[in-house]
Amino acid sequence: MTGDRGRSAMRMGLSARRRWSPVLVATLMLAAGCAIGSDPGAVGESPSSSTEQPKAGDCRVALRTYQMKVDCLEPHSAETVFVASLTGALSSASEPPKATDEGLPVTFETCDQKAQEYLGVDWRSLPMRLGTEMPGPSDWDQGSRWIRCALHLVDLSTAELITFSGSFRRNLAELTLDCLTSDGASQPAIARADCREPHNLQLAGVTSLDASQPNPADDDWTAAEKACEPIVQKFVGLTRSQYDSGYRVTMAAFADKTWWQAGDRVVQCFLDLGATTMTGSAKGKGTRVPHYT
Repeated sequence: MTGDRGRSAMRMGLSARRRWSPVLVATLMLAAGCAIGSDPGAVGESPSSSTEQPKAGDCRVALRTYQMKVDCLEPHSAETVFVASLTGALSSASEPPKATDEGLPVTFETCDQKAQEYLGVDWRSLPMRLGTEMPGPSDWDQGSRWIRCALHLVDLSTAELITFSGSFRRNLAELTLDCLTSDGASQPAIARADCREPHNLQLAGVTSLDASQPNPADDDWTAAEKACEPIVQKFVGLTRSQYDSGYRVTMAAFADKTWWQAGDRVVQCFLDLGATTMTGSAKGKGTRVPHYT
């Protein structure tokens, strides 16, 4: 995907109960060279080790088992939104800490806040994942002591990292999710659409579940569905009875168990029209929005 060309696509598996199955975060993490199950979102060392402190606005591209810093005008898949220094006992360790270690100056909640400040919008409305990253072993041995928050751009159909030319925050119109199309397959092709063109999905809003609620990765969507239905009803302008009479919600959650534990419990809520399509936004249209078929 390039910055000035509009559409991106994403694969997420639509189930019979009208929900996207969790994106395979392992795909994203392997593409970025991560240690699955230990450090959510952590990225391996660069090919040419450097103790240069990263900074907000740095852009990087995933190259097999590492990420390389590039000019943001070049294709890149990740963008740094915040950096903090590691000090004290954390900095004197023989190897980089894990994202689950106690005492880190940055948590998922920190990254969440910093990402929204950096972009000026809620990153949850974008096809992105948010994670913490620390130096690879070689950079650590050379004195790098930092932890950063980074946004990763993912393909809506495959969950793999994709590249984008231009700063994320300067090209939000090209990235923000709104109207979408789905081909209705068991592993549907999901694509962005101009709302003026026929489409059958629209992002109604986002929510975050709390740690006590079940993780959709365990195929328990009860809490996610309960949280999303009033969001869709409010977005469209429907009463509960109107919603129950012919409307549906589709949910998308990206986090596997490790990311869930780290704090990423984000659920995206979509109005789903099934085989029906409409033109124009469904926002505030009430029962003028066609029923799900």
